[in-house]
Amino acid sequence: MLTAVFVTSALGSTAQAAFSTTLAGDFSSTNIGTWTYGYQTTLGTGFTLFDEYGTGTGTGGNYEFWRVAGGNPYLGIYHDLSGMTNLINGTESLPAGGVVQHPGPAAEYSVSRFTASTAGVYSFSVLFTGQDVAQPATTDVHVYVNNMQDSSGLINGTTTSQSFNNTISLAAGGTIDFAVGYGSNGNYFFDSTGVSASVSVVTPEPASMTMMGIGLASLAGYGVRRRNRTQTTA
Repeated sequence: MLTAVFVTSALGSTAQAAFSTTLAGDFSSTNIGTWTYGYQTTLGTGFTLFDEYGTGTGTGGNYEFWRVAGGNPYLGIYHDLSGMTNLINGTESLPAGGVVQHPGPAAEYSVSRFTASTAGVYSFSVLFTGQDVAQPATTDVHVYVNNMQDSSGLINGTTTSQSFNNTISLAAGGTIDFAVGYGSNGNYFFDSTGVSASVSVVTPEPASMTMMGIGLASLAGYGVRRRNRTQTTA
């Protein structure tokens, strides 16, 4: 869930002090904002937004998805709404409340993108897991920061996983991409891959930190004046 903590100074200004978001908790039916959903044919370039949002029903209940309108139904990003393990599209096992990404038949990477609204130091953490129940997923998984590779690995099997985390600086509009490709076997069959990703602010942008400092200094000054006034009237 998208969360933010704000500090209000004695001058009445509000500065962002903390921020955190998760791919699953903040999955959206609008493909704009903090999280966006699309694909790339080459990692680091040409991010194309999925243009079809929809919902469906699996064995466990409802789910929602983003994919290409009129395109291959497997290339996409799927989010469970049922709160329980949910089998969709025959073999894709959606974790309860979780997200699965599936690559496309023409080597398209399924990509979830985080975009920073303000400058600052951000921390990300992601766990990729094989989620196909018919055959072991064989995918390549990646994290790209501002279209440059940060981390990568391979998924080979339903019980295998890859996890990455890092702390990075982002300008406003900077991006972190969580990508799933079809792996070394050269096909997209049975390649459902769970993506559990979170992003949080470690250090707010300098302007926000300045406002926080001003607010704390103002409160400290107010405390000194109040204490002196109390001592004078005692």
